Amino acid sequence: MTKFVSTRFVSTALIVLFPALVRAQSAPMLWAHVEFLASDSMEGRACPSRSCDLAADYILAQFRAAGLETQVQTTEAVFEVRRGETVVHLKEAQLKTPALYANTKVQLDPDQNILAGKEVILDKTPELEPIYNATGDIFITHIPAGLRNVIGVLKGRDRKLRETYVLVTAHYDHVGLKPDGEGDLVFNGANDNASGVAGLIEIARAIASSATRPRRSLAFIAYFGEERGMVGSRYYAQHPIVPVAQTFAQVNFEQLGRPDDSEGPRVKGATVTGWDRSLVGQTLATAATPFGVRIYKHEKFSEVFFERSDNEALAKLGVPAHTISVAYGFPDYHGLGDEASKLDYTNMAIVTKALRRGVMALANRVTSLTPRAGSPAVSVPKVGSSPASPNPKRSRPSPKSPKS
Repeated sequence: MTKFVSTRFVSTALIVLFPALVRAQSAPMLWAHVEFLASDSMEGRACPSRSCDLAADYILAQFRAAGLETQVQTTEAVFEVRRGETVVHLKEAQLKTPALYANTKVQLDPDQNILAGKEVILDKTPELEPIYNATGDIFITHIPAGLRNVIGVLKGRDRKLRETYVLVTAHYDHVGLKPDGEGDLVFNGANDNASGVAGLIEIARAIASSATRPRRSLAFIAYFGEERGMVGSRYYAQHPIVPVAQTFAQVNFEQLGRPDDSEGPRVKGATVTGWDRSLVGQTLATAATPFGVRIYKHEKFSEVFFERSDNEALAKLGVPAHTISVAYGFPDYHGLGDEASKLDYTNMAIVTKALRRGVMALANRVTSLTPRAGSPAVSVPKVGSSPASPNPKRSRPSPKSPKS
Protein backbone atom coordinates (compact mmCIF):
# COMPACT_ATOMS: atom_id res chain seq x y z
CA MET A 1 0.00 0.00 0.00
CA THR A 2 2.78 2.43 0.91
CA LYS A 3 4.53 1.76 -2.37
CA PHE A 4 1.33 2.34 -4.32
CA VAL A 5 0.58 5.66 -2.62
CA SER A 6 4.17 6.81 -3.08
CA THR A 7 4.21 5.90 -6.77
CA ARG A 8 0.91 7.67 -7.35
CA PHE A 9 2.15 10.77 -5.54
CA VAL A 10 5.36 10.85 -7.57
CA SER A 11 3.46 10.38 -10.84
CA THR A 12 1.08 13.21 -9.99
CA ALA A 13 3.92 15.50 -8.94
CA LEU A 14 5.89 14.90 -12.13
CA ILE A 15 2.91 15.64 -14.36
CA VAL A 16 1.86 18.73 -12.38
CA LEU A 17 5.38 20.17 -12.09
CA PHE A 18 6.47 19.36 -15.66
CA PRO A 19 3.30 19.59 -17.79
CA ALA A 20 5.33 20.13 -20.98
CA LEU A 21 6.41 16.50 -20.71
CA VAL A 22 2.81 15.31 -21.13
CA ARG A 23 0.59 15.95 -24.12
CA ALA A 24 -2.17 18.49 -23.46
CA GLN A 25 -5.64 17.06 -22.86
CA SER A 26 -4.27 13.54 -22.46
CA ALA A 27 -5.87 11.20 -19.93
CA PRO A 28 -2.77 11.27 -17.65
CA MET A 29 -2.79 15.07 -17.54
CA LEU A 30 -6.50 15.23 -16.74
CA TRP A 31 -6.02 12.54 -14.10
CA ALA A 32 -3.19 14.48 -12.45
CA HIS A 33 -5.30 17.63 -12.03
CA VAL A 34 -8.27 15.72 -10.63
CA GLU A 35 -6.05 13.59 -8.39
CA PHE A 36 -4.61 16.73 -6.81
CA LEU A 37 -7.78 18.80 -6.50
CA ALA A 38 -9.93 15.91 -5.26
CA SER A 39 -7.39 14.36 -2.90
CA ASP A 40 -8.30 13.83 0.75
CA SER A 41 -5.68 16.40 1.71
CA MET A 42 -7.73 19.07 -0.07
CA GLU A 43 -10.56 18.44 2.41
CA GLY A 44 -13.38 18.98 -0.07
CA ARG A 45 -12.47 22.53 -1.22
CA ALA A 46 -15.27 24.33 0.62
CA CYS A 47 -15.07 28.11 0.29
CA PRO A 48 -13.90 29.90 2.34
CA SER A 49 -11.22 27.54 3.68
CA ARG A 50 -7.53 26.73 3.44
CA SER A 51 -8.25 24.10 0.77
CA CYS A 52 -10.25 26.64 -1.26
CA ASP A 53 -7.18 28.89 -1.22
CA LEU A 54 -4.89 26.01 -2.19
CA ALA A 55 -7.12 25.14 -5.13
CA ALA A 56 -7.02 28.74 -6.35
CA ASP A 57 -3.22 28.79 -6.01
CA TYR A 58 -2.95 25.57 -7.99
CA ILE A 59 -5.10 26.82 -10.85
CA LEU A 60 -3.22 30.11 -10.97
CA ALA A 61 0.07 28.22 -11.25
CA GLN A 62 -1.32 26.07 -14.06
CA PHE A 63 -2.55 29.12 -15.99
CA ARG A 64 0.86 30.74 -15.64
CA ALA A 65 2.60 27.56 -16.79
CA ALA A 66 0.34 27.54 -19.85
CA GLY A 67 1.56 31.03 -20.78
CA LEU A 68 -1.69 32.89 -20.07
CA GLU A 69 -1.84 36.47 -18.83
CA THR A 70 -3.07 35.88 -15.30
CA GLN A 71 -4.94 37.93 -12.78
CA VAL A 72 -6.90 37.27 -9.63
CA GLN A 73 -10.23 38.86 -8.86
CA THR A 74 -10.34 39.11 -5.06
CA THR A 75 -13.57 39.81 -3.25
CA GLU A 76 -14.21 42.74 -0.98
CA ALA A 77 -16.35 41.98 2.04
CA VAL A 78 -20.11 42.21 1.49
CA PHE A 79 -22.63 41.73 4.30
CA GLU A 80 -26.15 42.90 3.68
CA VAL A 81 -29.75 42.03 4.47
CA ARG A 82 -32.36 42.80 1.83
CA ARG A 83 -36.14 42.93 1.95
CA GLY A 84 -37.84 44.23 -1.14
CA GLU A 85 -36.14 47.52 -1.97
CA THR A 86 -34.76 47.91 1.56
CA VAL A 87 -31.10 47.02 2.09
CA VAL A 88 -29.15 47.19 5.36
CA HIS A 89 -25.36 46.79 5.46
CA LEU A 90 -23.91 45.19 8.57
CA LYS A 91 -20.55 44.40 10.14
CA GLU A 92 -19.19 40.90 9.61
CA ALA A 93 -18.72 40.37 13.36
CA GLN A 94 -22.48 40.46 13.84
CA LEU A 95 -22.92 37.16 11.97
CA LYS A 96 -23.16 34.31 14.48
CA THR A 97 -22.18 31.62 11.97
CA PRO A 98 -19.38 32.74 9.59
CA ALA A 99 -20.61 31.11 6.39
CA LEU A 100 -20.95 32.13 2.76
CA TYR A 101 -24.43 33.30 1.81
CA ALA A 102 -25.43 34.37 -1.69
CA ASN A 103 -28.66 36.30 -1.19
CA THR A 104 -29.97 33.28 0.70
CA LYS A 105 -33.61 33.38 1.71
CA VAL A 106 -33.96 33.58 5.51
CA GLN A 107 -36.78 33.89 8.03
CA LEU A 108 -37.58 35.93 11.12
CA ASP A 109 -38.42 34.08 14.32
CA PRO A 110 -40.97 35.50 16.80
CA ASP A 111 -38.17 37.40 18.55
CA GLN A 112 -37.02 38.98 15.25
CA ASN A 113 -33.83 36.98 15.10
CA ILE A 114 -32.86 35.91 11.58
CA LEU A 115 -32.88 32.18 10.87
CA ALA A 116 -31.20 30.20 8.13
CA GLY A 117 -33.15 26.98 8.30
CA LYS A 118 -33.57 26.42 12.02
CA GLU A 119 -30.34 28.12 13.04
CA VAL A 120 -30.15 31.68 14.37
CA ILE A 121 -27.45 33.40 12.32
CA LEU A 122 -28.17 37.01 13.25
CA ASP A 123 -29.60 38.30 16.51
CA LYS A 124 -32.18 41.04 16.68
CA THR A 125 -30.50 44.43 16.41
CA PRO A 126 -31.75 48.02 16.05
CA GLU A 127 -29.81 48.30 12.79
CA LEU A 128 -32.29 45.89 11.21
CA GLU A 129 -35.33 48.01 12.09
CA PRO A 130 -35.82 49.02 8.41
CA ILE A 131 -35.93 45.31 7.53
CA TYR A 132 -38.49 44.57 10.24
CA ASN A 133 -40.69 47.39 8.94
CA ALA A 134 -40.45 46.38 5.28
CA THR A 135 -42.49 43.66 3.60
CA GLY A 136 -41.65 40.66 1.47
CA ASP A 137 -39.10 37.87 1.62
CA ILE A 138 -35.79 38.47 3.38
CA PHE A 139 -32.42 37.62 1.82
CA ILE A 140 -28.93 37.71 3.31
CA THR A 141 -25.65 38.07 1.43
CA HIS A 142 -22.36 37.44 3.17
CA ILE A 143 -19.20 37.28 1.07
CA PRO A 144 -15.96 37.51 3.06
CA ALA A 145 -13.01 39.44 1.73
CA GLY A 146 -10.24 37.45 0.07
CA LEU A 147 -12.11 34.84 -1.99
CA ARG A 148 -10.74 34.54 -5.50
CA ASN A 149 -11.83 34.06 -9.08
CA VAL A 150 -8.72 32.96 -10.97
CA ILE A 151 -8.39 34.30 -14.52
CA GLY A 152 -6.09 33.55 -17.43
CA VAL A 153 -6.31 35.53 -20.68
CA LEU A 154 -5.12 34.61 -24.15
CA LYS A 155 -5.36 37.54 -26.55
CA GLY A 156 -6.78 36.91 -30.00
CA ARG A 157 -4.96 37.52 -33.27
CA ASP A 158 -7.57 39.60 -35.12
CA ARG A 159 -6.91 43.30 -34.55
CA LYS A 160 -10.62 44.07 -34.37
CA LEU A 161 -12.17 40.89 -32.94
CA ARG A 162 -9.50 40.52 -30.25
CA GLU A 163 -11.35 43.17 -28.22
CA THR A 164 -14.21 40.68 -27.81
CA TYR A 165 -13.96 37.59 -25.62
CA VAL A 166 -15.19 34.06 -25.25
CA LEU A 167 -15.24 33.08 -21.58
CA VAL A 168 -14.42 29.48 -20.68
CA THR A 169 -15.29 28.76 -17.06
CA ALA A 170 -15.62 26.16 -14.30
CA HIS A 171 -16.06 26.30 -10.53
CA TYR A 172 -13.30 24.89 -8.34
CA ASP A 173 -15.04 24.62 -4.97
CA HIS A 174 -16.95 21.70 -3.47
CA VAL A 175 -18.82 21.06 -0.21
CA GLY A 176 -15.99 20.30 2.21
CA LEU A 177 -16.01 17.79 5.07
CA LYS A 178 -18.72 15.72 6.72
CA PRO A 179 -19.09 17.36 10.15
CA ASP A 180 -19.05 14.15 12.19
CA GLY A 181 -18.75 10.40 11.99
CA GLU A 182 -15.96 7.89 11.47
CA GLY A 183 -13.95 6.79 8.46
CA ASP A 184 -14.04 8.78 5.23
CA LEU A 185 -15.31 12.29 5.96
CA VAL A 186 -14.12 14.06 2.79
CA PHE A 187 -16.50 15.08 0.03
CA ASN A 188 -13.79 14.95 -2.62
CA GLY A 189 -15.77 16.46 -5.49
CA ALA A 190 -13.80 14.72 -8.24
CA ASN A 191 -16.51 14.88 -10.89
CA ASP A 192 -18.17 17.91 -9.29
CA ASN A 193 -16.12 19.80 -10.26
CA ALA A 194 -12.44 18.91 -10.31
CA SER A 195 -13.21 17.37 -13.71
CA GLY A 196 -14.49 20.68 -15.07
CA VAL A 197 -11.41 22.50 -13.78
CA ALA A 198 -9.11 19.86 -15.29
CA GLY A 199 -10.82 20.33 -18.64
CA LEU A 200 -10.55 24.11 -18.29
CA ILE A 201 -6.81 23.97 -17.58
CA GLU A 202 -6.03 21.53 -20.36
CA ILE A 203 -8.07 23.35 -23.01
CA ALA A 204 -6.26 26.55 -22.03
CA ARG A 205 -2.90 24.78 -22.29
CA ALA A 206 -3.71 23.23 -25.67
CA ILE A 207 -4.92 26.47 -27.24
CA ALA A 208 -2.10 28.57 -25.76
CA SER A 209 0.50 26.18 -27.19
CA SER A 210 -1.09 26.13 -30.64
CA ALA A 211 0.74 27.78 -33.54
CA THR A 212 -2.38 29.76 -34.46
CA ARG A 213 -4.31 31.82 -31.96
CA PRO A 214 -8.06 32.34 -32.31
CA ARG A 215 -9.46 35.56 -33.75
CA ARG A 216 -11.21 36.57 -30.56
CA SER A 217 -9.58 36.64 -27.15
CA LEU A 218 -10.24 33.96 -24.57
CA ALA A 219 -10.64 34.39 -20.82
CA PHE A 220 -10.37 31.19 -18.78
CA ILE A 221 -11.99 31.69 -15.37
CA ALA A 222 -12.12 29.38 -12.35
CA TYR A 223 -14.91 30.52 -10.03
CA PHE A 224 -15.16 30.13 -6.26
CA GLY A 225 -18.38 29.50 -4.39
CA GLU A 226 -20.68 27.77 -6.91
CA GLU A 227 -21.79 25.32 -4.25
CA ARG A 228 -22.99 28.17 -2.04
CA GLY A 229 -25.21 29.70 -4.69
CA MET A 230 -23.02 30.54 -7.68
CA VAL A 231 -21.40 33.31 -5.67
CA GLY A 232 -18.16 33.61 -7.65
CA SER A 233 -19.82 33.87 -11.05
CA ARG A 234 -22.32 36.39 -9.76
CA TYR A 235 -19.52 38.41 -8.19
CA TYR A 236 -17.73 38.37 -11.54
CA ALA A 237 -20.88 39.54 -13.34
CA GLN A 238 -20.98 42.52 -11.00
CA HIS A 239 -17.26 43.22 -11.54
CA PRO A 240 -16.43 41.89 -15.01
CA ILE A 241 -12.84 42.14 -16.24
CA VAL A 242 -14.27 42.20 -19.77
CA PRO A 243 -17.16 44.59 -20.41
CA VAL A 244 -20.36 42.62 -20.87
CA ALA A 245 -20.88 44.26 -24.26
CA GLN A 246 -17.54 42.77 -25.39
CA THR A 247 -18.31 39.28 -24.06
CA PHE A 248 -19.20 37.24 -27.12
CA ALA A 249 -20.10 34.00 -25.33
CA GLN A 250 -19.51 31.87 -22.24
CA VAL A 251 -19.12 28.11 -22.04
CA ASN A 252 -19.10 26.68 -18.53
CA PHE A 253 -17.87 23.18 -17.66
CA GLU A 254 -19.58 21.00 -15.05
CA GLN A 255 -19.07 17.29 -14.41
CA LEU A 256 -17.06 16.19 -17.42
CA GLY A 257 -15.53 13.06 -15.92
CA ARG A 258 -18.25 10.46 -15.41
CA PRO A 259 -20.36 9.06 -18.23
CA ASP A 260 -22.38 6.85 -15.82
CA ASP A 261 -25.44 9.09 -15.95
CA SER A 262 -28.43 8.04 -13.84
CA GLU A 263 -30.38 7.76 -17.11
CA GLY A 264 -27.78 5.53 -18.77
CA PRO A 265 -24.26 5.70 -20.22
CA ARG A 266 -23.13 9.00 -21.77
CA VAL A 267 -19.95 7.86 -23.54
CA LYS A 268 -18.52 10.32 -26.11
CA GLY A 269 -21.27 12.82 -25.53
CA ALA A 270 -22.11 16.03 -23.68
CA THR A 271 -25.18 18.18 -23.24
CA VAL A 272 -25.62 21.95 -23.40
CA THR A 273 -28.12 23.72 -21.17
CA GLY A 274 -30.41 26.31 -22.73
CA TRP A 275 -29.78 24.84 -26.18
CA ASP A 276 -32.45 26.90 -27.95
CA ARG A 277 -31.36 30.21 -26.46
CA SER A 278 -28.42 30.75 -28.82
CA LEU A 279 -26.30 29.08 -31.49
CA VAL A 280 -23.58 28.06 -29.01
CA GLY A 281 -24.76 24.46 -28.77
CA GLN A 282 -24.98 24.05 -32.52
CA THR A 283 -21.50 25.54 -32.95
CA LEU A 284 -20.03 23.15 -30.37
CA ALA A 285 -21.84 20.19 -31.92
CA THR A 286 -20.51 20.87 -35.40
CA ALA A 287 -16.96 21.27 -34.10
CA ALA A 288 -17.14 18.00 -32.14
CA THR A 289 -18.17 15.82 -35.10
CA PRO A 290 -14.63 14.90 -36.29
CA PHE A 291 -13.93 13.40 -32.84
CA GLY A 292 -17.03 11.25 -32.91
CA VAL A 293 -18.38 13.19 -29.92
CA ARG A 294 -22.06 14.05 -29.82
CA ILE A 295 -22.91 17.46 -28.35
CA TYR A 296 -26.67 17.57 -28.02
CA LYS A 297 -29.78 19.01 -26.44
CA HIS A 298 -31.28 17.08 -23.55
CA GLU A 299 -34.96 17.40 -24.33
CA LYS A 300 -36.05 17.16 -20.69
CA PHE A 301 -33.31 19.03 -18.82
CA SER A 302 -31.95 21.63 -21.25
CA GLU A 303 -34.17 24.35 -19.81
CA VAL A 304 -34.64 22.94 -16.32
CA PHE A 305 -30.97 23.36 -15.47
CA PHE A 306 -30.16 26.45 -17.48
CA GLU A 307 -30.13 28.73 -14.42
CA ARG A 308 -28.51 26.25 -12.05
CA SER A 309 -24.84 26.75 -12.78
CA ASP A 310 -22.27 29.47 -13.37
CA ASN A 311 -23.58 30.48 -16.80
CA GLU A 312 -26.64 32.02 -15.13
CA ALA A 313 -25.29 35.42 -14.09
CA LEU A 314 -23.97 36.45 -17.50
CA ALA A 315 -26.98 34.94 -19.29
CA LYS A 316 -29.18 37.30 -17.30
CA LEU A 317 -27.09 40.16 -18.67
CA GLY A 318 -27.74 39.02 -22.24
CA VAL A 319 -24.57 37.02 -22.94
CA PRO A 320 -25.00 33.71 -24.83
CA ALA A 321 -23.91 31.62 -21.83
CA HIS A 322 -24.36 27.87 -21.37
CA THR A 323 -23.16 24.95 -19.24
CA ILE A 324 -21.74 21.78 -20.75
CA SER A 325 -21.90 18.47 -18.86
CA VAL A 326 -21.23 14.85 -19.72
CA ALA A 327 -23.78 13.66 -17.16
CA TYR A 328 -26.28 15.66 -15.14
CA GLY A 329 -26.91 13.01 -12.50
CA PHE A 330 -24.44 10.35 -11.34
CA PRO A 331 -24.49 7.90 -8.40
CA ASP A 332 -22.11 9.77 -6.06
CA TYR A 333 -23.42 13.29 -6.58
CA HIS A 334 -22.49 15.29 -3.45
CA GLY A 335 -21.54 12.04 -1.79
CA LEU A 336 -18.42 10.74 -0.13
CA GLY A 337 -17.88 8.44 -3.11
CA ASP A 338 -17.22 11.17 -5.69
CA GLU A 339 -13.53 10.26 -5.92
CA ALA A 340 -10.88 10.55 -8.61
CA SER A 341 -10.66 6.79 -9.16
CA LYS A 342 -14.22 6.67 -10.52
CA LEU A 343 -13.71 9.04 -13.46
CA ASP A 344 -13.33 7.76 -17.02
CA TYR A 345 -10.24 9.69 -18.13
CA THR A 346 -10.15 8.18 -21.63
CA ASN A 347 -13.66 9.43 -22.31
CA MET A 348 -12.89 12.73 -20.61
CA ALA A 349 -9.88 13.25 -22.86
CA ILE A 350 -11.82 12.80 -26.10
CA VAL A 351 -14.66 15.03 -24.86
CA THR A 352 -12.28 17.83 -23.83
CA LYS A 353 -10.54 17.65 -27.22
CA ALA A 354 -13.92 18.07 -28.89
CA LEU A 355 -14.75 20.98 -26.58
CA ARG A 356 -11.41 22.61 -27.33
CA ARG A 357 -12.29 22.56 -31.01
CA GLY A 358 -15.67 24.03 -30.09
CA VAL A 359 -14.11 26.84 -28.08
CA MET A 360 -11.89 27.64 -31.06
CA ALA A 361 -14.93 27.65 -33.36
CA LEU A 362 -16.68 30.15 -31.11
CA ALA A 363 -13.58 32.34 -30.87
CA ASN A 364 -13.12 32.30 -34.66
CA ARG A 365 -16.78 32.91 -35.44
CA VAL A 366 -17.49 36.18 -37.23
CA THR A 367 -21.30 36.13 -37.20
CA SER A 368 -23.34 36.58 -34.05
CA LEU A 369 -24.81 33.89 -31.84
CA THR A 370 -28.26 35.49 -31.99
CA PRO A 371 -30.96 33.22 -30.56
CA ARG A 372 -33.09 31.44 -33.10
CA ALA A 373 -36.50 32.85 -33.92
CA GLY A 374 -39.04 31.58 -31.43
CA SER A 375 -36.42 30.59 -28.84
CA PRO A 376 -37.28 31.14 -25.18
CA ALA A 377 -36.06 34.47 -23.88
CA VAL A 378 -33.39 34.56 -21.23
CA SER A 379 -35.11 34.74 -17.86
CA VAL A 380 -35.62 38.14 -16.34
CA PRO A 381 -33.97 38.29 -12.88
CA LYS A 382 -36.40 37.77 -10.05
CA VAL A 383 -37.38 40.61 -7.74
CA GLY A 384 -34.44 41.61 -5.59
CA SER A 385 -32.08 39.66 -7.82
CA SER A 386 -29.13 40.79 -9.87
CA PRO A 387 -25.58 39.65 -10.40
CA ALA A 388 -24.66 41.93 -7.52
CA SER A 389 -27.46 40.52 -5.38
CA PRO A 390 -27.93 36.89 -6.38
CA ASN A 391 -31.03 34.75 -6.23
CA PRO A 392 -31.48 32.45 -3.27
CA LYS A 393 -29.42 29.27 -3.44
CA ARG A 394 -30.86 26.97 -6.04
CA SER A 395 -32.45 23.79 -4.85
CA ARG A 396 -30.09 20.86 -5.06
CA PRO A 397 -31.12 17.59 -6.68
CA SER A 398 -30.64 14.31 -4.91
CA PRO A 399 -27.92 11.93 -6.15
CA LYS A 400 -30.59 10.32 -8.31
CA SER A 401 -31.54 13.64 -9.87
CA PRO A 402 -29.76 15.57 -12.62
CA LYS A 403 -27.75 18.67 -11.98
CA SER A 404 -26.00 21.11 -14.23
